[in-house]
Amino acid sequence: MKKRKAKSRKIYGWGINDTYNQARTKQYHVWVDMVRRCYSKECLKEHPTYKGCSVHPDWKYFSNFKQWMDEQDWEGKYLDKDLLVYGNKVYGPDTCIFVPRLLNNLFTDKGSGPYNKGVYKHGKGSGGYNKKGGMFVAQISMYGKQKCVSYHTNEKDAEESYKKHKREYLKELANKQEDDRLVKVLLERIDLYL
Repeated sequence: MKKRKAKSRKIYGWGINDTYNQARTKQYHVWVDMVRRCYSKECLKEHPTYKGCSVHPDWKYFSNFKQWMDEQDWEGKYLDKDLLVYGNKVYGPDTCIFVPRLLNNLFTDKGSGPYNKGVYKHGKGSGGYNKKGGMFVAQISMYGKQKCVSYHTNEKDAEESYKKHKREYLKELANKQEDDRLVKVLLERIDLYL
């Protein structure tokens, strides 16, 4: 019987599916999504934060990525490229890790409008009923939800409060991790990030 040849059509002009009958697997979808983020012009237009990102040459072939992924604790988790290596732009076997959604979105806090990270300005209260109107708010994302942690009369104090609460949250999360790499990186990131 003649063996069927594996697909070799390039995915987003770069990746190669060198396996047969794997297109419906979770591993395949994770690989395609990773390649899409780096090499799809439409994705890069929608998500400019991925500009300059690439995939390690070893992962050009799906079979190599699948082999790596099968050795990881990945079920119910998300592929992350820049938690282990701060500022990393290359998806690869030495820089990627699977993390819960909570950790995948951990460092996405941002300010609102012209304000610093973790700070926004509360709108003015109408008729004097809202005592928080016009105040600066320190806000962090905790366990997937936005939480206002304090109110201040100036932006600097709100930013300092944000940093304090974010440090405490990072320590709390680090203590809950089973993977020693995640514990280490979360504790290191406390000073680096804040």
